[in-house]
Amino acid sequence: MHIIACTGFVGGDTALPFFERASVDYLTRQFVHEITVGIDDTGSRAGVIKVGVSRGGKMTELDKRIYRAAARAALETGVPILTHLAIDAENAIAIFTEEGLPLHRVLFGHADDGVNAEKTRDSWIAEQGGRVGFDTFGYETELEDPPVLGPPPRRTPRPLPPFPERRPPRSGARRRRRQLQPTRLARRQGPHRELPVRRPHPGPARSRTRRGHHHQALRREPRRLPHHRAALTRTSRRPAPTESDSIMQTSDLKNLTIAIVGAGYAGAAAAKALSLLGANVAVYEQATEIREVGAGIGLRPSSMERFREWGISDDIAKVSSPSDYFEILTATGDPIMKDTWPAHGDQLNTYLIHRGDFIDALVGVLPEGMVKLGHKLETVENRGDKTALTFTNGTTVEADLVVGADGIKSVVRQQVFSDQEPVFSGERAYRAVIDITDAHGMITDDNLRMYIGKGTKVYLLPLRHRNQVSFDITALCPDPDWAPQVSKDDMLATVDGFDERIVAITRDLDMDKVNVRGVYDIDPVDTWHSNSVVLVGDAAHSMLHHQGQGANSAILDAGALADALRDADTVADALARYQAQRKPVTDELQRISRQGWTEDEVSDVFPGQKPASQQTTAQ
Repeated sequence: MHIIACTGFVGGDTALPFFERASVDYLTRQFVHEITVGIDDTGSRAGVIKVGVSRGGKMTELDKRIYRAAARAALETGVPILTHLAIDAENAIAIFTEEGLPLHRVLFGHADDGVNAEKTRDSWIAEQGGRVGFDTFGYETELEDPPVLGPPPRRTPRPLPPFPERRPPRSGARRRRRQLQPTRLARRQGPHRELPVRRPHPGPARSRTRRGHHHQALRREPRRLPHHRAALTRTSRRPAPTESDSIMQTSDLKNLTIAIVGAGYAGAAAAKALSLLGANVAVYEQATEIREVGAGIGLRPSSMERFREWGISDDIAKVSSPSDYFEILTATGDPIMKDTWPAHGDQLNTYLIHRGDFIDALVGVLPEGMVKLGHKLETVENRGDKTALTFTNGTTVEADLVVGADGIKSVVRQQVFSDQEPVFSGERAYRAVIDITDAHGMITDDNLRMYIGKGTKVYLLPLRHRNQVSFDITALCPDPDWAPQVSKDDMLATVDGFDERIVAITRDLDMDKVNVRGVYDIDPVDTWHSNSVVLVGDAAHSMLHHQGQGANSAILDAGALADALRDADTVADALARYQAQRKPVTDELQRISRQGWTEDEVSDVFPGQKPASQQTTAQ
């Protein structure tokens, strides 16, 4: 690949003072402009985003904003990212993962720099899925090349052929404008993107416009950066679809029958997103009433942005509390890290909400009669362009599209795509919701805190809008029972050595109100769709809760599926686009979510063996 130009910063300390206060949104627009429009007045468009870490080897706040903006611009334009040096990769990988950027699209460069090589965790970066580059800058300080990555032997260059004599142009001949990119490079497929080229006007010579008067379709956008406020709005914010925007005709969408199996997060969100397209949507739920047990969750800024697009953000905000940051502490309360939530456009807060309130809010905005209770799925018959569903109550439904949103034990997944069983994580979760007054003074604001002890994690998630707290203990445990019976002493044993206030909260719990579950996920599923069936949410990619991304992934699935149906020519094409967009992101989240424990912690609970999820991670 020939690098035409780069956009980005090599460390925040090298940026102009103007950018010191620049927001992630503004930096994203800057990168996108240089990639899609051009760099200043040079006529060149950037093909790579290059970022780095400030002098000192640790990311500054500006560095983090630059990396976050780079990830968003890479997702928006398709270009790869090149890091200048590969130090402080932990922060870089955390940011890229939070933004949903697959790590194979990042080259962590110049890992053989002699000054910083000791700080470069090249093997660890590769294990995370990143790519490690050597000889990317040619500094004199670089170390000796690894044997397999050394430079090629020098060869005597061939003499260049004589330059052909240039013929004078014929009288009146028009000269074709030179393409900005070589044609073969521009059409080359790959993770960097397909670079646009300007082609000669397709009409005959006599119909071309005069020199300097280009056809409207060939005119380039202005090269100067837009400076009015409206132009700085993040371009990934999608306007509500209109009939003129839709490739699949509006009449086709209105005639589309969609059957959604399951009315949980994924099913209810998919129902809202797909009904906005005008499709005929019905949701089939096996329960006889909508009731969600459990505790609190956090809705990330990217999910809140989707709710804004769907017109339901106010409904969610009414039953949730905005959080500014999260904090990780030791078992006794010593701080480990504290950071703001990853912003998404204008959305800065994560909203903390009870699972039951969230389901009620989602189902409450659906048209009356869309959700049909008491329908337990029995069989799925894939008929190519249509699929038939049979329920245990005798009901049979045929639909143009079936959306499997029936959770970790999905019948749709098992009958159509994969018969793999859920995988035990070697963990048990104890969850309860208590009054703030029973939290022994541990809740002073609206921010999530996680306390980490050996083999145990304790989450305190405020639900201030309810004057309650979600209290969650997750501990390593060899018992794979889905719903085990436990005693108060069992719970107290998991928090031995923790802050006395956490022990006191545990001691005061009403065991009748504690939800205890074995923790399971699934291995990545190879295929999520056929021509008329697709999986979303936990049915597609159930993951452990350590990253707090289960519900958020379901919301983003629903949005991506609706976008694909709106923009594609056919249902089959839309489902392929949806999987191509979402599966690499959720595969990575599933993998990272399984890395919640150290080797020593696992060995203490599972001497001589590992739970299945840990074995998969190690392979």
